[in-house]
Amino acid sequence: MRRPAAAIGLEHARRRVRDQGREPVSLQRPDRCPPAPAPKTTVRGACGIKDVNLSPYNGLIACGNLPIFKDGKGCGSCFQIRCTNHSACSKKPVGVVITDMNYELLSPYRFDLSGKSFGAMAKSGKEQELRSAGMIDLQFRRVRCQYAPGTKIVFHVEKGSHANYLAVLVKFVAHEGTIVQMEIREKNSKQWKPMQHSWGAIWRVDRVEPLVGPFSFRLTTESGRRRIAHKVIPAGWTADTTYKSDVQF
Repeated sequence: MRRPAAAIGLEHARRRVRDQGREPVSLQRPDRCPPAPAPKTTVRGACGIKDVNLSPYNGLIACGNLPIFKDGKGCGSCFQIRCTNHSACSKKPVGVVITDMNYELLSPYRFDLSGKSFGAMAKSGKEQELRSAGMIDLQFRRVRCQYAPGTKIVFHVEKGSHANYLAVLVKFVAHEGTIVQMEIREKNSKQWKPMQHSWGAIWRVDRVEPLVGPFSFRLTTESGRRRIAHKVIPAGWTADTTYKSDVQF
């Protein structure tokens, strides 16, 4: 998503934070947010995710600044946003997913919204009027990610992966939306080995000895919840390929 002009955020009006992960983090804080052009399917932002205009994101996405993006570990987190101080605002909350980062250091919390996300906050027929406002104050809170029934966690083996290096993008994580630890288990092994956070929503492992598939992954969220995707990547895996698991939080 192209990063539009800088905006100045306002001091927070109220902040209430519960145990992050076990309960949604509730933040109500005015912020200013400009609209951005509709995302393109081929664009990969700082989270490494593309096709954000397709299901399940459907273009309802946002860039977050550092406290939201969290050096990539905020990728996939979900927020409700709403605007109330513009005549075109519907005052109804809209759900967005963090898929990129913005770099302006102008307010404690800042979102750069896709054009669709921005327009979704408007009254019917007032979408373009709201987008034309350029920057608006909004309220937001972190919420659980809820995808359509049947949506499972997906693993994409990144380009450049080979027998000694495996980089995997993780997406469509429900509930908390993010993971803080990822481990791999190889064929005929009982040992879970830690993977390194590479960038965005991508985790990697590299070593001298060849990696032997199929691979299982163990994911851990902020609250300590765990899920295991057994043998989700087959022995004959190929780079730049997506593999769907049968697990979800």
